[in-house]
Amino acid sequence: MRARGIAGWARAAALLAALLPAPAARAADQDADGVDDSVDNCIDLANATQTDTDGDGCGNACDADYDQSGSVGAPDWNEFRFCALTLGTPPCCPWADHEGNGCGGDGGDLGVFRQLLQRRVPGPSAVSNDPVACP
Repeated sequence: MRARGIAGWARAAALLAALLPAPAARAADQDADGVDDSVDNCIDLANATQTDTDGDGCGNACDADYDQSGSVGAPDWNEFRFCALTLGTPPCCPWADHEGNGCGGDGGDLGVFRQLLQRRVPGPSAVSNDPVACP
């Protein structure tokens, strides 16, 4: 008698599961910026605005490859340094705005640039249209 009771409950649970809608899948958002990873132009660094000044599909937050060579190195550092040294004279360097405050080349951007320089490559991006400049 007990075996039928358990089997009955199992059938009832299976029927209930079949009738109820499946829970909605949560979108992946590795950097917690509110943008789903499948459409995020900078998957592992938060950039809710998705700013991409050079239009290569790689967000400014993770793109310090200013010369579009596919790597972050000395030429990019020279560009950043030039921008930082002329920060007080408008216009700002929008391509170096890694932290998203509207003006590139300040201390916060320097911290992000240093991280990106250690990575040596821009990205990653889910929407890059240039696999060399932004893998």
